Amino acid sequence: MDMSLPPSSSYNGNNNRAGVRFTYGQTRTILSQDFDSLLTDSYSPSKYDDDSEMEIELESKRKSFKSIHELREQGENKRFTDEIEYILDGIREAQPVNVRRASVLVLAQKLLKTEFMTKIRSHHYIPKLYDTLVTQDDTIVRCCFAFVVCLMIEDRRNSEFFAGKAEFTRLVTEFLTFQSDPLREDLSKSSWKKTEKSLIGELKEIICRSDIFSDKKEISLKSIALRSLSSLISYKTKYEDVIKKRIRACDGLSIVARILKDELVPVKKLLLAFEKGKTSKIKQKLLLNFERVEQCLGILENVTAFCPENQLIIVNHEKDILPMLLEFLLYCHLESCDSNAENPSIALECLLGCLRVLINLTHDNQQCCRDVGKSPGMVILMRLATVGQLPSRQSINYNKINTEKEEGIEESVEATKFDVLLLSIGLLINLVEIDSGNQDEFRKIEQNPNCPGTRSCLRLCTCSSRKSAVSCLVSLYNHQIEKGDDKTDSNIVAAYMAILIGLLIKDNKANQELRLPGNSVQSLINLLQDFVKFHELVGGEASTIGNSGQNSVDLDAFLDDDDNHHSSGGITGVAASGGGNVMLQRSPQNQQQQSNGRNIGDSFLEIVDSLKAFEQKRLGGVSNS
Repeated sequence: MDMSLPPSSSYNGNNNRAGVRFTYGQTRTILSQDFDSLLTDSYSPSKYDDDSEMEIELESKRKSFKSIHELREQGENKRFTDEIEYILDGIREAQPVNVRRASVLVLAQKLLKTEFMTKIRSHHYIPKLYDTLVTQDDTIVRCCFAFVVCLMIEDRRNSEFFAGKAEFTRLVTEFLTFQSDPLREDLSKSSWKKTEKSLIGELKEIICRSDIFSDKKEISLKSIALRSLSSLISYKTKYEDVIKKRIRACDGLSIVARILKDELVPVKKLLLAFEKGKTSKIKQKLLLNFERVEQCLGILENVTAFCPENQLIIVNHEKDILPMLLEFLLYCHLESCDSNAENPSIALECLLGCLRVLINLTHDNQQCCRDVGKSPGMVILMRLATVGQLPSRQSINYNKINTEKEEGIEESVEATKFDVLLLSIGLLINLVEIDSGNQDEFRKIEQNPNCPGTRSCLRLCTCSSRKSAVSCLVSLYNHQIEKGDDKTDSNIVAAYMAILIGLLIKDNKANQELRLPGNSVQSLINLLQDFVKFHELVGGEASTIGNSGQNSVDLDAFLDDDDNHHSSGGITGVAASGGGNVMLQRSPQNQQQQSNGRNIGDSFLEIVDSLKAFEQKRLGGVSNS
């Protein structure tokens, strides 16, 4: 049987080499004539003297062609350049005012698109736009300019440019006190022309679409300037220290402090209403702008961090802000834990921000420590440190805060308690260490460790089982030690409490009688020694300790994370860093020494030595008896 395959289908070319073919698969052929002619035309050696000439010509041909993507990109860039140059031409001072107003409105509208903002930055048009608009004095143009700058500085990548502009800080500060603010005026009663009213209304609509302000009623030049200043001071740039000096030089500190005081005026009446059980009625009349308060607190926190000059200006020239901040702490604590509150999360953020500002102001400032420590300061801080911290059936409710989801993030109850407790203890450390008179003030306070924080205990704890604040603090300390969960958070809080207890009983016989059960301070000594060892281990970057003298440390919680609220440095006094962290540290002459943690652990060792001397004296007394 013939098993040979059938011949492949093919065709012969009409040339001198009939029958010669190239077969692909079993069914396709290409005539040798076609293939040979292709070689002859394109790759014949006779056409080139050497390979290099061929490569050069092929490379030149390749470069003459562009992909569709390249052509499209060039077209888009050309359109963008024409568009932005047209806008730039329209906002130049040589143009009529109506043209400038319309052009800057177009610019503001286009900047709402992320793609356009990205191109503005990548094509280096931000300096050109800024230099063209910064000198213009038309009110509507300046309002548009303030919003345009606010949009640009929201992007961290633009912050370096604005931080480097010497006049920008002064300009934003001027916006905070701008007398004529068309964004706040009732246009139906204003003297603006009809076309001008239309432009102002259009600008408001653009601002609303930007999502910077959720409530259209809150749109104002002051709000825009506060937002810009808050963004400027919060970013870490090489101009960070320079910006703090500029804000001080242009009276920006006092301006922001006065804005904050105006916003905090309703707090006193709100607290009185809470005591009388009429909170719901008064809230309808007295509105507290938590967002604006949070911005002011953020600015003050950042400008006073590691800056004694700015701290002194607030303490000396805006002294009446201290009692207002303390009352605001109390109200935020109530609001953040109220199950019926509309937005408890922002109240909690304001509470933490207020604590950080007070920590910065009391850092190495005896007068401020004395003012904050006197009644009702200590009482309020003990309330924050105790209410809801120990297990209790009637304990204050943090659950509303933590079941509220924002951007897919759900906070835990324990994290909330940790932040409040750590910052409260940190502030108390400042008060007791800097002003020894606060040792006695602290002991005179009576507080129940399990106080439920009801209305009757708002100003003073009225629980029947209340005791001295020193004994109350010892109960909190024992609770942290006895948890036995080996969590770094518990270790940190216990270490801070050990420092505070050590400061309270140092050279104070009355407080020594209220020391730890068993008349021994050995657990405090062990705890602080572990704290010092860990400082030495990590070079002062972060710190923690083991439980009750156990040499266990957890490094995982001390990674450099912006969301971490519990990093710590050296000590004599507590400072809240600009990023929102709280630091135990010394008071060196400059920020560089502070950040490097010079003489880390010196004050720990001072407390440890004092406790050791006390323990030896106690043991000697026991043996003699």
